[in-house]
Amino acid sequence: MLATACLAHSARTTGTAALIMYDVTTLHFENADEDELRRLGMSKEHRVDPQVQVGLMVDPGGFPLEVHLFEGNKAETTTLVPVLTAFQERHGVTDMVVVADAGMLSAGNLNALEEAGFSFIVGSRLTKPPTTWPTISSVTGTTSPTGRSWSRPG
Repeated sequence: MLATACLAHSARTTGTAALIMYDVTTLHFENADEDELRRLGMSKEHRVDPQVQVGLMVDPGGFPLEVHLFEGNKAETTTLVPVLTAFQERHGVTDMVVVADAGMLSAGNLNALEEAGFSFIVGSRLTKPPTTWPTISSVTGTTSPTGRSWSRPG
């Protein structure tokens, strides 16, 4: 299986599959006809052509581990947990941290990731300059409005 070979290469070059990055994008078709896969769906570019969703999972070095293809009308947030769970089961990876952008990590996905035993890092755009952020020491041990606690190693 190609995914097994990719994971083996990644393990040789980066160590383990402990850190996984995942994102989804859309591919559009210049054809108005839909089928089982090419469907009209949410388009960030506001296109009205059929599309497919492509999910890519990479290792810390950006080496592709798996590629998934989904119907064009499938919400990208619904792909994350099933893809990670299947990857974990298929390859016997027991301790995995997923990095995904804030669009993928909805509140429901964060809860589902925690319930499935995954750790995660949320990538997001900066909305405030770093000088306005609280220092780590001022928030360590406190709880955020989402119920998640701040901590730091050591």
